Amino acid sequence: VLVNGGIVVFTLNGTYLGNATVKDGAANYTFIMPRYPTGVYRLNATYMGSASYYSSNNLNYVNVTRLTSRLVTEPVHVTVGDKVNITVYVMDETSHYAENGEINITINGTLIGKAKVKNGSATIEYKPPYKYSGLTLRFIANLKANEYYASAYSVNNITISSLKDVY
Repeated sequence: VLVNGGIVVFTLNGTYLGNATVKDGAANYTFIMPRYPTGVYRLNATYMGSASYYSSNNLNYVNVTRLTSRLVTEPVHVTVGDKVNITVYVMDETSHYAENGEINITINGTLIGKAKVKNGSATIEYKPPYKYSGLTLRFIANLKANEYYASAYSVNNITISSLKDVY
């Protein structure tokens, strides 16, 4: 006999998500998973009972893993002695901007700056030394893994123009 009627309440780690009415023996509830740190969380479905049936519950688990992330950078052009902003855009696997994290940027293996991700981007200000005058180098932007996002990196060029000669 398939049950019709009654309410099932859904909770995630004790936080109310919503409820659904039982029809043909099933109660279906669709929700957008809130952002949780990596870990295992309790998903509980509680049938509240009816005039004909006792209440009951079912416990299951949700395993939350880090989101895959990707970094987007653009080539940078600067004249030696000037300052330039290097901006890194961080997206998760669902193409939403990342909400947190830390980016390290290196040139030739040397750390040139760190920045916190905010609203999907992180920016450092960089002033190249004179020894890089006239060179095109590669910079690497690296997102450190955290409780929400897996690590990722992007490689791009920074072109450092020489100062112009004055005659």
